[in-house]
Amino acid sequence: MGAPRADQFDIAKLWQMKFPNHVTITDCSMEDPRRFQIIYRAHDAGNIPRIYGDRMTGLRLGDMPCRLHSRYLQRDYVGAKADADPRTLHYQRFKQRIRGYCRDYTRLLLPFAAPDGTIGRIMGVSRPNHPPYFDPFPDTVRDSSNRWSEW
Repeated sequence: MGAPRADQFDIAKLWQMKFPNHVTITDCSMEDPRRFQIIYRAHDAGNIPRIYGDRMTGLRLGDMPCRLHSRYLQRDYVGAKADADPRTLHYQRFKQRIRGYCRDYTRLLLPFAAPDGTIGRIMGVSRPNHPPYFDPFPDTVRDSSNRWSEW
């Protein structure tokens, strides 16, 4: 039993189901997870505040402004790509703070197969557990040089 094929997925149905603004589709056909590329991110279509200030569609995971976020996404997507059994759900809860924006959400990763049967795309669907908010006094963390810095 393999993952459903990406070319059989109709993204227009998401709009009919009224939750497209919580969907991201990433091309993960490459071996190197830093090269996985965001090909659809619904937040980019509307006038929705963005954590990084810029649209993410077209961005490779390795080029994301926040290295920590980039590394976690790469790890999670590689895991979902490696374990593409449709009976297994990649469902996680996150509490994160990026650039002072605090989010608490749950995400489901759904792998989709390319025509050759390999995993070529991953759709991430998220659901906020609480409304996001801005904290003007973000936490600080130590960087590699042991200095305090904002993240």
